Order: sequence, then C-alpha cells, then structure tokens
Amino acid sequence: MVLISASMLVFSCGEDDTPIEESTNDMLNGVWTVSSFTEQGTEILGTEFLGYELRFVREGENGGAFSGVSTEPSTTLAASYEIVDEGTRIKIGPDTLSLDLRSENLTMSGEDYFIQNDVNIVATKQ
Repeated sequence: MVLISASMLVFSCGEDDTPIEESTNDMLNGVWTVSSFTEQGTEILGTEFLGYELRFVREGENGGAFSGVSTEPSTTLAASYEIVDEGTRIKIGPDTLSLDLRSENLTMSGEDYFIQNDVNIVATKQ
C-alpha cells in the first residue's frame, strides 16, 4: 500500500506541472490598457500621450513579441520579450523590469533603457 501511494505521488508531480514562466506567459498574452504610466514618479499618461496599450503575443513557452502603442502622438515600440526569474521579471528588449501579474491586472516597474528613467506601468487586460 505504501509503495502504491509513493509511486502515485511520484507520477503525479513533475512532468505534468507547467513551469511558472510558461503559465505567466499564457496570462500575459493579449492586449493591456495602461491606466498609469509614471517616469521618476511623475504621471505622463494624459500629458505626453493620451493613451497607451501593451500588446504581448506569445511565441514559445516563456516569451514572444511585445509592442507598446501610444495615441496622441501615435507611436509604436516593438521588441521581443522573455519571462524570467520564475515569472517575477520580464525582459523587453534591453530592459529587465519587475513583473506583477494578477489575473487581469499587470504592473511592470524598473529602469527603462530608452528613456533612462525609472518607470512604473499599471495596466488592465482587455
């Protein structure tokens, strides 16, 4: 009986478990509407641009294609991304940002290489 229980435990764990990076990538896949975008603690959403969307297209287990699309003025930033550190960080192009993803809410924060400032982005999935 003990041998059967032990073998069931071994076979129920391991290979069938989805790595955290892959499940985070599944949740991230899609379009996110940004509700706050700060640089050095100053809100720029509504001043430097009227709206901003984050688009993640899953390509593989822990990465894919990213684009950040702003309106007024209309600009697009495109790069590849990769989920790292057990789903707690994301590499987008040259940046590695902290990632907090809970259901339909996303927060990314850290230093942005392109603008050379600390950023904090809060978004909701469409």
